Amino acid sequence: MFFSSPIFLFFFLPLCLILYFNPFIKSTKYKNIILLIFSIIFYLCNSRKYFWLLCVSILFNYFISLIIYKTKYKKTFLFIDIVINIFILLYFKILGVNMVTSNKLLPTIAPLGLAFYTFQEISYIVDVYRKVIEKPESIFKFALYIFLFPQLISGPIVRYDDIKEQLDKRSYKVNNLNQGISQFIIGLFKKCVIADSMASCTEQMFLIGSSSICYSWLTAIFLALYLYYDFSAYSNMAIGLLKIFGFDKIKKNFDYPYVSKSITEFWRKWNISLGTWFNDYLLYPLCNSKVYFKMMGFLKRIFNQKLAFRICNFIVLLIVWIIVGLWHGLGINFCCFGIYYFVFLIIEKNCPFIKKLGILSHLYTLLVVCVGTVIFFSFSDPEFSFFKALFINNNFIDNNFLLFLSGYKYLLLTALIGAFPISKLFHKFKYYQGFKSFVLIIMFIISIYFISASSDTPFIYFNF
Repeated sequence: MFFSSPIFLFFFLPLCLILYFNPFIKSTKYKNIILLIFSIIFYLCNSRKYFWLLCVSILFNYFISLIIYKTKYKKTFLFIDIVINIFILLYFKILGVNMVTSNKLLPTIAPLGLAFYTFQEISYIVDVYRKVIEKPESIFKFALYIFLFPQLISGPIVRYDDIKEQLDKRSYKVNNLNQGISQFIIGLFKKCVIADSMASCTEQMFLIGSSSICYSWLTAIFLALYLYYDFSAYSNMAIGLLKIFGFDKIKKNFDYPYVSKSITEFWRKWNISLGTWFNDYLLYPLCNSKVYFKMMGFLKRIFNQKLAFRICNFIVLLIVWIIVGLWHGLGINFCCFGIYYFVFLIIEKNCPFIKKLGILSHLYTLLVVCVGTVIFFSFSDPEFSFFKALFINNNFIDNNFLLFLSGYKYLLLTALIGAFPISKLFHKFKYYQGFKSFVLIIMFIISIYFISASSDTPFIYFNF
């Protein structure tokens, strides 16, 4: 049962909303109970086999948070908690690798949402250790924070400190409700009309292989757009649902990353919650660790202070980006994916003029991202044959390129237009709100048509 499935849209969600907005019982406690019950049902409908793992994980992390709050050995229990959480995540990542069949582009990880709720639990524990969260509250609130079905399976990664006040008291303003419905419909359209159409297209293109340079680049463009639309669709729908339920402080997770003029800017706009998590809970702690300062002291004896500082930052950034890659899976392609983006971030750090070249900066970013997406999807291609075909091929152009370009030109055009913030051009239009409402209704009707005409397609990031 996915957000785009008929049973969710026409049974699960309406029933949840009817009970949640019960006019006879308006207390937040009642609404929280309804949310928790439906979140548990949602997870059970998608992954009954590993429901026990999620429950054990919640109980374990909550128990450790209480110990860290009360004990003087805070760092020891923080270390134990992080090691156990990462061990469980790695175990199932390895298990997912072993389950992969040759016709899959991505790894399979059995416990749905494991990577996302593990990161949320780690952020909670670290925030208790840092006293960002002054005191662990009830197990019920912690369970609701983790279980919230809009973001449970594929994020965005929500911090407890961002929603703790709204767990006790939420406002239901008409404006927030409208924004929530709008975001949900936009996400539904992205998923059912664009992402799912591109899924079948890219699967065919990837199976044909790399018959020419032009065809390989066309496939790379489709893959990049498919990844963006599928993942950003889930984020739109998740944030939209959270706003409908009164959680209006959730930040956007995608901010039109394909308008970026550098890779640095691209990663500030792509999966923002994950990037922020890595910055706050991995990069900054590493840069303030004893190992970092010892390494700095050692290198200062060999080089000058400025060079030692740059080398230390270089090493830390490399470690972080390798982990970012491996978070997606334990394939060699994901490790290369992390290193690949690390290299370009270092280049941009030392060549700031790259982002000041106007349209060339934009084209450079899109080029790098397309190549990176091919690396990302090379899980079942250990020799990176498709990646090589982008640059080395016996044919420059062939019939496959012309056939797919002609057959999917309208889909490609729609996807390219939707990846840019064209709606901002109409904000000053006199009848913008009425026009927007009309467009949203049409998008919803088209989405329902596509749902009725095709089978459920899981979101890509369910694999992680």
